[in-house]
Amino acid sequence: MDQTFEKWKRWLADEIRWEIEELVTNKHIFWEIQKMIDDNPNIQEPCSFNWFIGQTYSDYGVIAVRRQIKSDRQSISFVRLLKEMIMDPGVLSRERFVNMYRIGMKNIEKSKAEYIGNKTFDCHFSGGCTDHIDPIIVQQDLDELKKRSCKLEEFADKRVAHHDKKAPKTIPTFNELDACIDWLKELTIKYTLLFEGKDLGKNLVIEFLEDYWEEIFSQPWIVDTTRQNL
Repeated sequence: MDQTFEKWKRWLADEIRWEIEELVTNKHIFWEIQKMIDDNPNIQEPCSFNWFIGQTYSDYGVIAVRRQIKSDRQSISFVRLLKEMIMDPGVLSRERFVNMYRIGMKNIEKSKAEYIGNKTFDCHFSGGCTDHIDPIIVQQDLDELKKRSCKLEEFADKRVAHHDKKAPKTIPTFNELDACIDWLKELTIKYTLLFEGKDLGKNLVIEFLEDYWEEIFSQPWIVDTTRQNL
């Protein structure tokens, strides 16, 4: 069980979470750029650059979502992780979870740390089970992910990864892509808590945004080199 737990924890921390963080970050930047355009009448005319930004965000987004919903044995994805958890929920025991609080909260009484750990486990993971995570909860999370991603997967398979002779039944909207990214964010926060006892909060935007990325738009992009050489 320890080996399986460590494998799942590694998948989430090393392979899955970084991509979800990038998705969340790209979504944030894309919509902030749209807000800049909406706020500035001088740059609201349709142009290839604005089309490029939208196409880049949507193509990257649907392909990244597609990676997270593949479940073959060669893939490390959120869907495969959730499916394995459903098949073997005993690995994710209450005792293992509460022990993270005993170890991580050494500055308070052991009984209080155990109380907080048990209460957190009951709030998010136990459901109708006592000793381990309820697989029904995981199944519900998986079903919601499949529901939000089904149009994106078909579009990625038939129009982004390659051009299929048979067109997708429907073209997903930006809102549908955003909703799927938001759900992946929620799952990442939830299951990081389960595997690491770490509360990521609600904001899963990666650290480089602290560099004030939008400042690039306050600088002239085209420099008149002929005038500089005079």
